[in-house]
Amino acid sequence: MDQPSFLSRLLPARKDGGFAMPKDIVWGASPIVGEDGRYHLFASSWPKAQGMGAWLTHSQVVHAVSDTPEGPFAYQAVALPARGEGYWDGSMTHNPTIHKHGDTYLLYYTGSHYTHHDDPRENEIECFNNKRIGLAISKSVNGPWQRFDQPILEPRAGKWDSVITSNAAPCVLPDGRVLLVYKSTDVAQRERIERRKQGPFCGLRLGVAWAETPTGPYVSCSEEPLFEGTEWAVDMEDGYVWQQDGRFYMLAKIFGEGEQLIGERGAGFLAVSEDGNSWRPADPPQGYSRSVNWTDGTSTTFRRLERVQVLLQNGVPTHLYFAIDLATETGGEYHNICVPVSP
Repeated sequence: MDQPSFLSRLLPARKDGGFAMPKDIVWGASPIVGEDGRYHLFASSWPKAQGMGAWLTHSQVVHAVSDTPEGPFAYQAVALPARGEGYWDGSMTHNPTIHKHGDTYLLYYTGSHYTHHDDPRENEIECFNNKRIGLAISKSVNGPWQRFDQPILEPRAGKWDSVITSNAAPCVLPDGRVLLVYKSTDVAQRERIERRKQGPFCGLRLGVAWAETPTGPYVSCSEEPLFEGTEWAVDMEDGYVWQQDGRFYMLAKIFGEGEQLIGERGAGFLAVSEDGNSWRPADPPQGYSRSVNWTDGTSTTFRRLERVQVLLQNGVPTHLYFAIDLATETGGEYHNICVPVSP
């Protein structure tokens, strides 16, 4: 066995913690300790009035802050708005993950753009196919953020990652090299929609890229997606990678196949790697559940609990942050929660 169950280390969460906005859906909050010693989150948000699916065309990256890692976090500002016509990230910014190397903050994110069609579904299709991973840098956690004219990682024609690059999961090493796990597919969005009419379909896989410095260039090195040829060659997304005790660890979401592989669909698994390139499931493999225990003794099983991000303190995970989707009588709740992790 590689280590005790990561799931068993998750502690009860505070119901009044995390990050929510009254008029916005908040998704995928990534934490870091700022130069002020406070806890900062970078998250995706878009108007509730637009609906859950509007992340493709309306998402932007916002910044929030708290005096404690559990929160509650208070909104500060829009960190990365869509840049407008002519930019690769001109229509939306999404799925931020915040890191630091030396005195520079590294804010990785997914950006996209589309030309405006009369049919909003066409906008969403184009925006999905144009998703790319970008990087913004700053000397302060409060910005201003310098963005670049091009994404840091492009799809590769004819490969398994030929359509998109998204959901960056970087691990910045002490020497400045970056291991980047990313999500991609070789199925364009229009075909994905048609295939979903025939039954459940995602077609999402994870791969690995490396860079000698945080600003790149990033080079994809996965000729096949991770776990190809094993029972773990299934739909997955939302990785988070860190290095600890000479190994790399990754938490990621697994879709319906999770019911067979970890006992729960839509939950998270833990994977381990010695070199960052070849990965195997941990033993035991379940990393987190869609069911969360609260400090008041109750528990909630969420419709979706995903986009895991990790607060590392002294190189060790101390808190997990999740986007949650909870059905309610009046519609739904979409915000972020914080789950402490025992040593």
